[in-house]
Amino acid sequence: VVYTYNLQNRLSMVTTTPYVDNVAQTSTVTAYTYDPSGIRTSKTVDDTYRTDYLIDPANHTGYAQVLEEWTTDITNPAEPVLRSTVYYTLGDDVIAQTRAEDIDGTWTVYDTEYLLYDGHGSTRQLVKPDLTVTDSYNYDAYGVMLSSDSGADATASAATSLLYSGEQYDTDAQQYYLRARYYNPSNGLFNRTDPYAGNTHDPQSLHKYAYVHNNPVNGIDPTGMFFGGLGGLVLSVAIGAMLYGAYIGSYTTAMAPYAERIYGHASDLNFLVREKERDNATIIVHGISPPRFNGWSSDFTDELEARANNQDYYEFTWSGFDMTGVIGINRGVHDVATNNLIRAAQIVQQKGYSKVNIISHSWGTVLSRDAQYQGIGNIDTWVTMGSPLPESMDGPQNLNNWINFYSHTDLVTYFGPELDRTGVVGGTGFLWQRTGDIRQYMVNGGHTSYWTNNSVLSIIGHQLSGQ
Repeated sequence: VVYTYNLQNRLSMVTTTPYVDNVAQTSTVTAYTYDPSGIRTSKTVDDTYRTDYLIDPANHTGYAQVLEEWTTDITNPAEPVLRSTVYYTLGDDVIAQTRAEDIDGTWTVYDTEYLLYDGHGSTRQLVKPDLTVTDSYNYDAYGVMLSSDSGADATASAATSLLYSGEQYDTDAQQYYLRARYYNPSNGLFNRTDPYAGNTHDPQSLHKYAYVHNNPVNGIDPTGMFFGGLGGLVLSVAIGAMLYGAYIGSYTTAMAPYAERIYGHASDLNFLVREKERDNATIIVHGISPPRFNGWSSDFTDELEARANNQDYYEFTWSGFDMTGVIGINRGVHDVATNNLIRAAQIVQQKGYSKVNIISHSWGTVLSRDAQYQGIGNIDTWVTMGSPLPESMDGPQNLNNWINFYSHTDLVTYFGPELDRTGVVGGTGFLWQRTGDIRQYMVNGGHTSYWTNNSVLSIIGHQLSGQ
């Protein structure tokens, strides 16, 4: 088997050559494509069959998920023929799948099958609406298929691709697709080095290929970058019951991304039940330290309300993390929080507001930037305060106004060279040096002073009141 990678170090091709009596047989070539955020969008086998994946990047699972699959016969590129489809129903997990295929020119639509998971999140059974079990699966600790009702070659013939840990098994690569990387259950290793640099306080995270710190019984890794402890999932449910009253003290622990999913559900609930009262809406996004109470932005929004009473103000709360320098950034939390913000903004936009704005502070500016890159929809005005973003970042699309507030006594505004588009390292210059597509305002005070600064409030109020 020969693996080929593209310039972004993503798996782009797998060439498999079987041997019979030491004689090479015809090779199978599988090619992959990805979207700009690195999520797989298609797979082509021998230029004969192409499977396209419709991706939902902002859903309740907290991770990009396949919503639909279409497999097309492209033997004759001029006349492609659709051969099969799979439609998935998403909730907090993938709930069900509905398959259909073309058999000798006649389309057969199979009964919807519901996925039943074990405590590890692995698919154990598929059942029809009448509770008939259509397939069942057993795995070892690392995800090797031990048995299945499908037959001897269990993983290849399984009635679903969502198997171990509820993730997609690629029968051509014979590995699990975990978004950032592919995982091989036969050796317990990833196919390439970890894009996450690791945490010096957690030495096992520094291993570049090991799956979940070699502890698959207690861990999962849906991102392909981070160990996720199953115990953290149970704890996050308890945290979710407390909604915004909760406070996560250990931001860099493995449970943090799961707890962030609960924060997202809480924001969804608050955004959904809020009735539309004004013509426009503004979403407030805080930085790395999560507030301990609902209504944390009320003093700020009360001041804005006095200056711009044409807005419904929504406060987006996320779990945050302890950023003691770049090493403390929890990428799992950041990615889940970004998806949560996208979903929250879409909820607001679906209410029918004329214009939607975002006011963000500190690391919240990184969240809102990444959300705009990944398709948050049209944002009229984006306000950044005390931002660590670099001058050299790409400008968001579909944005009418960008206002940045900074202070030369705010050290966070000097983090720019440490951050690139993914929020890790790289970039040049400081955001307050940027010109052209941004209006810059220098104010006096420290990192938290923007919330109460009269000049900041007046400028934002003037901008919003004119909508």
